[in-house]
Amino acid sequence: MPTNHNETEAKESCVSESQLDQIQQMLVQLSEKFEEAFPMDEYGKPFLVGHREYHKKRMKQEEQMDDYRHEFTKKLVVIVGTAFVGFVSSGFLPWLLEKLGGK
Repeated sequence: MPTNHNETEAKESCVSESQLDQIQQMLVQLSEKFEEAFPMDEYGKPFLVGHREYHKKRMKQEEQMDDYRHEFTKKLVVIVGTAFVGFVSSGFLPWLLEKLGGK
């Protein structure tokens, strides 16, 4: 059984000095890549609030586009329905079917 704290620490540590250096380098690289994903503020630091605001803005724009698509679809259905009823009530559609059917 180890007699002092340093012996215990040495036996529990399975990571070499070079492995710690590699891990540190990987963490630095990940941190740099993380920072590249965000716009920079006037001090050259990642502007996390700006990133969040960008996503809020994009979600609002997508919601507006969905509203426009929905309104366009409703208007298109009304126009097509009105045209169909107009053709049927005017006698054009039955006349056309008669001419095409050869009756």
